[in-house]
Amino acid sequence: MGRTAELAKVQSWLSEAKIRSIGITGAGGYGKSMLLAKVCREIEVASPSGFLGQPFEQIVWTTFTESYRFESWGGWLLVQLLGEIPIGLTRSELIPALVKVLAQRRCLLVLDNAETLLTESGDWLEAEYGKFWLAVMGATSQSVLLLASQEQPNLPPNLLNCSRWQRLGGLDEAAGVALLQAWEVSGSDAKLREFVVLCDGHPLLMDVVVGNLKTDFELACIDDLPHANYELFNLIGLHRDDPMASLRAILAWSIARLPEELQGLILRLWIYPIRFNLVRLKDAYPDLQVTLGQCRQLARRSLLQERCQQRVWEFWFQPLIREYLQTRVLEDCRAKGAVWEEANTLKAIGDVLQFLDRRDEALERY
Repeated sequence: MGRTAELAKVQSWLSEAKIRSIGITGAGGYGKSMLLAKVCREIEVASPSGFLGQPFEQIVWTTFTESYRFESWGGWLLVQLLGEIPIGLTRSELIPALVKVLAQRRCLLVLDNAETLLTESGDWLEAEYGKFWLAVMGATSQSVLLLASQEQPNLPPNLLNCSRWQRLGGLDEAAGVALLQAWEVSGSDAKLREFVVLCDGHPLLMDVVVGNLKTDFELACIDDLPHANYELFNLIGLHRDDPMASLRAILAWSIARLPEELQGLILRLWIYPIRFNLVRLKDAYPDLQVTLGQCRQLARRSLLQERCQQRVWEFWFQPLIREYLQTRVLEDCRAKGAVWEEANTLKAIGDVLQFLDRRDEALERY
């Protein structure tokens, strides 16, 4: 729900032949990834004569949970596009090979969490990513790069005309109300709008707050909210106009109220960086005792996201929640001077990345 105007704007840019790069920027939790997903769904159902004009032959999505080395990511991307890496391809030939494929076919490359690859000033941490981006932008091609990032990468002036950027802020009151209603929260229009304003229109903050309210009070109608002295609302009020500070405070509050076994579980689960089901999780963590019921309890408080397909439950962390948990665990270790505990945490991250065949990232942790 929501972001209708932003979706329409991105759709219109995709129909412009000269556009090679489209970026969605904004602070964490404002729905950048959700907007990208909506764009991709629209593409998948659009006809060749629809808003996109010439249809895309392929969509390739990458969520950068870590700053992957370009050589590893570029090789993976070439496999997605060609089915293989040409024999004898050298590192210096990788970018030209990718650009050539993208010039021959109309593809949409989605780079989610692209800020992982950037400095705060918008420079690329690894120069090859910048070279690849500029090469695609400067080539004669119908392929498009679609990015979601907290920072906007720096671009030379001569390429600005083939790039478009949309910055996301908080949801307006109407879009926020629509989102609450999609979560099956009813109530008077005035109370619904008041709640959206209280949360600064921050979708993830709204999600976590609603998850706690539903769990604590079985809330279905916003008019039945508890009194203003309810601690959750005091936490939001302490950080008005700073939704990130509110989110961190509410996550700390929400986790502290979990039963001890669930607190221990969530402080280990965050290490798994992609979607998981119980079978996949136990393969990576043979010693971890976890049940479907425990994961669903965390999901009810919006600490985990969940989806059931063909009777199999999948779970994953919102990037900001995973980032909060990682920061908290490592900072707690350092505050206590628990050097071995910190080392074991980093090793556990490395073990999971190794299990996922992401060896370069695993080596960094080791």
